[in-house]
Amino acid sequence: MNGQSSEPAATSLIEINLIADRVPRLMRRRFLARIGEIGTLAMLGLASLLFVATLAHLTTLMRVRLAMTRFVSDLKTERQVSQQLDSLRDEAAKEIGLFIRLSPVARRRVAWAPKLAALSEALPAGMGVHKVDVTGGDLFPAPKGKAVRGDARQQRKRTPHLTFSVIYLPSAGRSEDPMGQLRENLRRSAAFMDKMEFVRLEATAEEAWNQVQAQFFRGLLEGIAPDNDET
Repeated sequence: MNGQSSEPAATSLIEINLIADRVPRLMRRRFLARIGEIGTLAMLGLASLLFVATLAHLTTLMRVRLAMTRFVSDLKTERQVSQQLDSLRDEAAKEIGLFIRLSPVARRRVAWAPKLAALSEALPAGMGVHKVDVTGGDLFPAPKGKAVRGDARQQRKRTPHLTFSVIYLPSAGRSEDPMGQLRENLRRSAAFMDKMEFVRLEATAEEAWNQVQAQFFRGLLEGIAPDNDET
C-alpha cells in the first residue's frame, strides 16, 4: 500500500556466558567434595575396624579376668588343702613316733604261714607232716654290748625257730633218700629259708605206724639271732 513490507525485521541473537569464569572453581569444589566423601567412608571403615578390634580385646580381657578370678579361688582352695595335709602329716608323725620302737620288731618278726606252706610243698612222695612246733624267739633283743649268758638251749630260745617231724612210708614213696631230698628241697625254697640261718634234718625212729612200716624224721629250722640281725 505504502510500499513497506509487513514482515518483522530479523534480530541477531547474542549468547552471554555469565559463569564461564566460575566453572573451574566449581569443578575443584566438586572434586574436593568427592575426596571428602571417600575420606569420610575410609574413616568410617577404619573406625568400624577399630571398634571390632576394641570389642575383641575387651572380650579377651574379660575372659582373662574371669580365668584369673577362678585361678585365685582355686589357689586359695589348694592352700587350704595344703594346710590340712600339713596338719595331718604332723599328726601322723606324732602317731608314728609312738610306734617307731616297734619297727625293729616288725622286721624281726617271722611269717610262719608261708614256711609251713613251703614245707608241705617240699615233701617228697610218701611223706607227710607229723608235728610242728613254732617259736617266735626274742623279739626284744638285749642292748648291744650286754653279754648273753646261758647254754645252747637257752640261746636257741632267743632265736625264732621251727621244729617239725615228718613221717615217711617207704611203701608209698619212690625216693631212695627221702631225707636228703627233703633237705635239699627245703634249702632251695626261698620262702622257707627267709630270715632263717640253717635247716637240719635227722632220722629219729623207724617203727610200725597204723600197721605199716614207717620212718620218722625230725627237722630244725633256726633263724638269725637278734644280736646278729641287722635288717
